Amino acid sequence: MKRNDLAILAIVFAYLGLRDIVLYQTGFGYIFQWIDLCVIFPILMICVAKLRDWKFPSRTPHLTLFHALLFTVGAVAVGLIFKRTWYDLLGSIPSIDVSKYADPMLERARPEDKEAMDNIWIMIVAPIQEEFIFRFAILSSLAAFFKKPTALIITAAVFSLLHFHVYPPRMFVPIFVTGIAFGLTYLTLGLRWSILAHFLTNTSSFWVYQVTSNVAIFMAFVLLLVVGLWIFFSRLVRYRKTLFGEG
Repeated sequence: MKRNDLAILAIVFAYLGLRDIVLYQTGFGYIFQWIDLCVIFPILMICVAKLRDWKFPSRTPHLTLFHALLFTVGAVAVGLIFKRTWYDLLGSIPSIDVSKYADPMLERARPEDKEAMDNIWIMIVAPIQEEFIFRFAILSSLAAFFKKPTALIITAAVFSLLHFHVYPPRMFVPIFVTGIAFGLTYLTLGLRWSILAHFLTNTSSFWVYQVTSNVAIFMAFVLLLVVGLWIFFSRLVRYRKTLFGEG
């Protein structure tokens, strides 16, 4: 089984290297996006899934659908709150121009700024691709060689490093924390839920603006975040033995 996991890691990192070279160091990025979406990535998915015997992780039996939704909300809140806190921290340093550290991923998601393909890529394609690659392929494969917490940390670090073409290096920490939150969602609930968490994070520039435009909705939103955070951390502590094999 470890041989299959090693093969998955080799295939995925070769794919990531090729994709980053073509997308960001050549003039064929836009064309390659379509080729990748329609041909290369589907083939990658089939290869990885076949090496896994088509077995996908499922939701922890202890969590109901309602708790899974709240857990996912909590995971999204962890990433967004930490990213905002980090951004404010950078802003408190006089020598740093915080405008360079605005969230370019979310800025690019605004329909008035980019073409439809960019919006689709950020909101739909990126969550599916990145969760399949980083969580289903890399995290699960690393868990065959390391303890799950170690595999989780390594995967989140790789996830953050490979976002340097989007975010400046000083944003490594908040993206790393976001990767940890997505990884915990994957380990607890499965691939579909980590994709949902990633989708909500990538589209937050849309829905955060909507919920903060009305006081009543905003208060309900804050309450939802608080409950989500409570479910997220309390369930991680309660089921840590099931998730990580710890007492």
